[in-house]
Amino acid sequence: MTIERFRNQTKGDREMLAFVSDQYPGDSQPYNMGIHLLLNDRKALHGLWNDYRDYVLPEFVEMNPGKRLSLWWEYDAPQINTTWPGVTRITDPRIKVSGYLYLPWDSGKSIKPYYHKGIPCLSRVFDIYLVENPAMFESEATYLKRHGLLSKTEESQLTETDFAPESFLDVLLERKKIRPY
Repeated sequence: MTIERFRNQTKGDREMLAFVSDQYPGDSQPYNMGIHLLLNDRKALHGLWNDYRDYVLPEFVEMNPGKRLSLWWEYDAPQINTTWPGVTRITDPRIKVSGYLYLPWDSGKSIKPYYHKGIPCLSRVFDIYLVENPAMFESEATYLKRHGLLSKTEESQLTETDFAPESFLDVLLERKKIRPY
């Protein structure tokens, strides 16, 4: 992957590149403190994404058609206006197609909706879901197609399976794997 292009850079630079590429190094090689500090600094995190986006996104899309990196969802995905206090815009979420999921922001019990790759993330306290009937959301490929963000080449590589709905539980497990903090 792109990390090979950066072998001569410092360990910290390679860690930053791995972070924006959704390649968590795992317990044996945790990220340095700099990345953990970045997580609390939205402006710096956005700057990091801007620095690396053009290196990592094209290669990621080529290897994973119909998908996007976590930071793409955070900073480049289509946005919608919101009326949440102190928040004017959020990522346009993926459409729920079936299943059950109660979210605190649906009833005003949360300060701000939080999404991972366009799917709601649990807020630790108020979210309720049914394991036997988990919420299913449109796939990343369906979302990208709906917003006109798939290239012709990318779309030609996709199969029917790529457009199948995804369980929000699977997306949350993926998030825990790449961002286990």
